[in-house]
Amino acid sequence: MPELPEVETVVRSLEKLIKNKRIIHVIVNYNKMIKTDINDFKNNLINQRFIGFKRRGKYLILELDDYILLSHLRMEGKFYYGKDINLKHIHVIFNLDDGNNLYYQDFRKFGTMSLFSKDIDIEKIINIGVDANSDEVDYLYLTNNLSKSNRSIKEMLLNQKVIAGIGNIYADEICHRCKIHPASTCSKLSKDDYKNLEKNIKLVLNEAIETGLKDISLDGRFDLSSINYLREKNICKYCNNEIIKIKHKGRGTYLCDKCQKLKKWK
Repeated sequence: MPELPEVETVVRSLEKLIKNKRIIHVIVNYNKMIKTDINDFKNNLINQRFIGFKRRGKYLILELDDYILLSHLRMEGKFYYGKDINLKHIHVIFNLDDGNNLYYQDFRKFGTMSLFSKDIDIEKIINIGVDANSDEVDYLYLTNNLSKSNRSIKEMLLNQKVIAGIGNIYADEICHRCKIHPASTCSKLSKDDYKNLEKNIKLVLNEAIETGLKDISLDGRFDLSSINYLREKNICKYCNNEIIKIKHKGRGTYLCDKCQKLKKWK
């Protein structure tokens, strides 16, 4: 599932490939993917150029001459750029003035696209918390928003209304580097735990972004082994203990039960 680093990679790839390219035609093969008026979407995009490329959390914000194209890849969304690409599950095609196309593929059809006028407050539309990779996510923010909660630290890291952009893979990695059990209650964590979270949230995300940019691509997928993505039967890099997998709140969760001790209300 694309998370903040993957979406950042996609945004930067799109900027390299389609900046200042003009849309001459739009084909939508699955109307439910478009969350604003479908006819306005297809008609208003004609003759619009891609001029700005941003990311907020897991959202892509593509700025056009007069509009904002908002896209969320959900679980399987991918973009492709080229000509006469023959793939299944292509749901949106943007014909561009350079003779190439921008294709959107989504096996599960969970991804979304919306088109808004540029004068709209896109932050109100997105309605998510502060970006996980921003300077706002500091010790003060974390303690103010997490330390009084009786939810688990993993739940709160995944709460997009509190911190936007972190998904399951990176939440496990952040907890592992902080030596915090993912099921630990936020209110039971120490000041040092929150200082470690402040540091490692950005470290993990930025390392993943840098890894992705070495092999920049529109599908956003890249090798995560360099940031020690925890997999079952892997060995903890701190103590050589075997990594285990548990279920926490319905999610597969990887941890070292030697380094990551549970701090929880009894």
